[in-house]
Amino acid sequence: MKIGFQSSKYNELTLEEELNLTRKENADFFDIFFDEWFPFDISPKESKMISDFQRKGFSFTVHLPISTPNLPIEKINCLLDFVCDINPLTTTIHFDNLTFPFMEYLAKKTENHTILSIENTIPDKNAKTGEKYVDFMTKAANIAPVQATFDTGHCYVNKADLIETVSALCEGQIQISTVHAHDNFGTKDSHSPIGDGSIDFPTFFQFLKIQKLNPLIVIEHWNKNLLSLNRIKSILKNIE
Repeated sequence: MKIGFQSSKYNELTLEEELNLTRKENADFFDIFFDEWFPFDISPKESKMISDFQRKGFSFTVHLPISTPNLPIEKINCLLDFVCDINPLTTTIHFDNLTFPFMEYLAKKTENHTILSIENTIPDKNAKTGEKYVDFMTKAANIAPVQATFDTGHCYVNKADLIETVSALCEGQIQISTVHAHDNFGTKDSHSPIGDGSIDFPTFFQFLKIQKLNPLIVIEHWNKNLLSLNRIKSILKNIE
């Protein structure tokens, strides 16, 4: 499984600094999370870095803003143009405010450029359709070529079993493109480092291996990326 870092406004680093850290620590890819910022905020130097990284074979993924369904169309299209320009491995969007027509629009606009991947959220309910994540995904996969981004911390706070949830997605023939890996104690979405909460990551990763699932692993707690990178690598090594 490939492991990547993610950009975030919470770690107080510029995109340039985050990219340099990713390269220094030998992460496998980098997830650009547009957390209420946009492609037009990327500096010319940072844009060149992204291009240079790609020319050297480095991969990217994209996480669209949480507010994407409610953004003005010009900002939505700005994001989608960026996706089509860099061809990320996956492009993630949250499911809680996503409608099926808008999902179809995103999938069509980015067709042949990325895998549109839909993420579980807190709470486990779509505000527009009233459906839970697995039910929503089962319908979504029959409408557009979408896959799942499974967020470990969100699932745990929702008091759902991680393995049972992934199993339900697989039973619905839904591919798991991405796992957002972060820890907590089941009461707050704290985005803690792997091993600093009570999620049983060794059992979870072993399950993924037994099921022959090979999602991208995005470390999504932002402040101690290297700590989680080393802990995940250790877990994966022990289950080989």
